[in-house]
Amino acid sequence: MYWNALDGSYLLSKVFSKSVGISDIDLFDIRMDREGSTVIISFDLIDKLPDNPPIKWVKGYNRCRCGINCGGATMIKLEDISTNM
Repeated sequence: MYWNALDGSYLLSKVFSKSVGISDIDLFDIRMDREGSTVIISFDLIDKLPDNPPIKWVKGYNRCRCGINCGGATMIKLEDISTNM
């Protein structure tokens, strides 16, 4: 499976010319908002940098931060999340 194949991955498909396989990530944060029952998971792709970044991204970046926005969440279960990344 590929990150680019997920619904709403328009920007990812613009900055990567090839499909980006789903693999290990470096979890940045998990935000939960009870207003609208939304969960947003932010993470960095490990060892994957865009090959077609906008000009403003070209210098100084060494990670690609992504996020998954889950609207209408009614239940969430988190297991095996290490606090020592």
